[in-house]
Amino acid sequence: MEKAIKRWFPVFVLPTLAAFCVGFIWPFIQAMYLSFCSFITVDNAKWVGISNYVKALADESFLYSFGYSAKFVIVATILINHAAKEYSSAAVLAPKRIESPKS
Repeated sequence: MEKAIKRWFPVFVLPTLAAFCVGFIWPFIQAMYLSFCSFITVDNAKWVGISNYVKALADESFLYSFGYSAKFVIVATILINHAAKEYSSAAVLAPKRIESPKS
């Protein structure tokens, strides 16, 4: 059984790894590169360094939006974790009564 797993492991892992690289790793690297460029289309991207980030951090509407998003993430995380805790507590601690039908 173990020999079969070792034998067929690449058949199942390599397509998944390829899909992960094509669908996540390459777009992530490309997005990181493009964040340091000025461009209209991806084909004519011009390297501008960190000036995009300097402009963003100097823009008041960006800072307001970033702060609002950060507050939303904090509140949503707290609420979701609280709801999950309450749900799991109710599911685990609730008495499991199964009443048989009365004839």
